[in-house]
Amino acid sequence: MPYAPITPTDSIAAAPVAVAVQPHAGEDHECSFDEAPTTVAIPGVHTGVVPYTRGLEAIPRHPLPGYDTGVMSMVLAVFLIIAVNFHHFSSYFKVVWQNLFSVRARENVFDEHTVGEERVMISLLLLTCLCEGIMAYAALQTAGIPTPGSFVSIASLSGAAILLYLFQLIAYQTVGFAFTGNAGRTQWIRGFNASQSFLGIFMAVPALLSLFNPNISGTLCAIGLLLYITARVIFIIKGFRIFYENVFSLFYFILYLCSLEIIPILVCGRGIFFLCNFM
Repeated sequence: MPYAPITPTDSIAAAPVAVAVQPHAGEDHECSFDEAPTTVAIPGVHTGVVPYTRGLEAIPRHPLPGYDTGVMSMVLAVFLIIAVNFHHFSSYFKVVWQNLFSVRARENVFDEHTVGEERVMISLLLLTCLCEGIMAYAALQTAGIPTPGSFVSIASLSGAAILLYLFQLIAYQTVGFAFTGNAGRTQWIRGFNASQSFLGIFMAVPALLSLFNPNISGTLCAIGLLLYITARVIFIIKGFRIFYENVFSLFYFILYLCSLEIIPILVCGRGIFFLCNFM
């Protein structure tokens, strides 16, 4: 067994003492103190990576629609169209209230409708269709219905809103031509466009909020639904004032409500669910 001499540095220490060092199995007999063990095996204790040193696992978060380039491009395009026609807004809002509520048989001699007002109306109708598409997408997300990307979904739903508007416009033109004169039909169509224009203005705020704060989409969708119902009720009341003549007119009015106000909405909703499943 080898001995390692220890030489004391203290001058008053005893003479050098030889200490026996037990070599490890399979090692050279010449060992030193630098080869001392650095770990101790204790029963019941396991070594490894401490969990908190790794942090928490990242959870993927659904991207906000407001940060989607395609969605914001549509929003900016609509607002750009509105800004281009902004100088005609004053003249448009002078007659829009009259179009919304008036049922006069003849127009005022001072009433005039310009091309600029038509452009303002079209820009606001585009805003309405876009806001309806955004609110419909927010409602689908709140209900947990799977949808494709936010841009594809909002673009498709906005396109569906445009098709619904065109269908209703053609249907109202047909019904007005069949059941009333030219003046009543014109007032009815103007009331429809006025109600939809105002709907886009008031629905823009909850629609934009839903793009950046999906946590309150349920409340925003309820507000949007209330605004939509209010606009439809105002338009229906004006239609009732135009078409009502006697008790028998109620029968035709009920048919109108079912065929043009209720069934198209149900069909459109069914089509949206089919579109989501298809895409």
